[in-house]
Formats: sequence, structure tokens, C-alpha cells
Amino acid sequence: MNNVHWAKLLWELFKTLVPSILAWYLAVRTSSKKAEKDKVEAREQLRIAKDYNAEVQNKAYKLQFCLRELEKREQLYEKALSDSNVVSECVQRYFNSNGSREAIMASARQLINQLHLVMYSVGTTESLVRAVRASEAETFAENLEALKISGNKIEKSMNYLAQEPIQRGTLGRQQVSKNFNNEDMKDFFDQLSKLRNLILSLIYIVLREMG
Repeated sequence: MNNVHWAKLLWELFKTLVPSILAWYLAVRTSSKKAEKDKVEAREQLRIAKDYNAEVQNKAYKLQFCLRELEKREQLYEKALSDSNVVSECVQRYFNSNGSREAIMASARQLINQLHLVMYSVGTTESLVRAVRASEAETFAENLEALKISGNKIEKSMNYLAQEPIQRGTLGRQQVSKNFNNEDMKDFFDQLSKLRNLILSLIYIVLREMG
């Protein structure tokens, strides 16, 4: 009789405790798996955040680099435009009898030097254009080709005015008139302006990207 009583008691305990123990075990196991899953997800989120931050920093560096280099190019073109005006003004004053041969020669040398700096920077300028707005590369190439054509004429003219002694009086006027074409200078100025304006538009694009 006692054996039956104890067997019944043990069975009741078994029915009561085992489900609780099993539930606890499953809860612990599930919690452990969830914790491990959370760790994996946290590591993945951290990796994504690092990659994103690196991408943002890299983009910011590229934008700063492009801005700095574009500003340098804009200054080159602006200086060339200014030097072109100086030459034209010196020639005009010379023909109005209130200028000098020396001023023409000095301004011509300055423009040649600046023109060379502009042309030496063409390759890197084209790369900057492609980096900022690839769709403008064709426009840049077309304007550059036009600048080369007008620039060759101006270079020839400026080389003469900078290197050949300008005579006094009528002979000097004939020399300058023969070797300086005002229309060529205007065309050169216009081509420089187009490229400078293109560079300015790219600078504005970079500034917008930088926020």
C-alpha cells in the first residue's frame, strides 16, 4: 500500500517538476541562441557603420581635393583673362600715344607664361571634370580644342611682341599692328571665359555636395 502511495507521489512530482525544468532548459537555450544572434547582428551593424563612416570620410576627402584643385584651375584661367586684358590695354595705349613698347613686351611675356601654365594643367583639369561631372567631359574637350586653336594664334603673336624689339615711331606701330590682331585676342578671351565658367559650375556642384 505504501509502495503505491510513494509511486503516485513520485509520479505527481514528476509531472509537476519535469515540465518546469524542461521549460527552463529551453528558455535558457533559446536565450543563449538569441544572445549569440544579437552579438552577430551587433557586429554586422558595427561593420556596416564603420564602412559607412569610411565611405563618408572618403567622399568628403575627394570633394575637398576636387574643390581645392578646381579653385587652383579657376585662378589660372582668371589670371590668363586678366593678362589678356592687360596686353590689349597696353597695345591700345601704345596706339593712343600714351603707352610704351616696353609695356607691350612685358605684358606679352606675362601672358605667354600664363598660357603655358593653363595648357600644362589641361590633363589634370580634364580628370577633375570627369571626377565631378563626367557628363561635362565632352563640353570641356570641345571648349579646350577651341582654346588650343585660338591659343596658338595668341602664342605666336605674344612671342613676337615679347621677343622682337619694337621700333620707334611709325615702324613700331606697323610692327605691332601686323603682329597683334584684336579679334584673335577677343576670341582667345571668349574661349578662356567658357572654360573658366565651366570650372566655376563644377565648383558650385562640389560645394552643394559638401552641403
